[in-house]
Amino acid sequence: MSLRRIMIGAVLAIMALAGAAAPASAAVRSVAGALEIQEFQGDGIGLRPPAAVTMARADADAQAAAEGFTSTQCRKVSSTLFFDATIYVATVTISCSR
Repeated sequence: MSLRRIMIGAVLAIMALAGAAAPASAAVRSVAGALEIQEFQGDGIGLRPPAAVTMARADADAQAAAEGFTSTQCRKVSSTLFFDATIYVATVTISCSR
């Protein structure tokens, strides 16, 4: 094979890759324009209220992280706390957007 054929093949391969990538990047841009919002609810228990709430928030954060959200993309929306005989039970809801 001549060097010219190798160069032409390389240029065609690069053009083909660029052409194949264009529709995908265009699709990513259109999705990036839309805001994705998800809510996650975490549950926790503890002997004291702060421990229960911390555990519930950690549970919600872990669910969000599993879906690809970072902690800076999430905020606490609501929380509940009640005493159940010997332990505190907490629920924390977070809303994440990107």
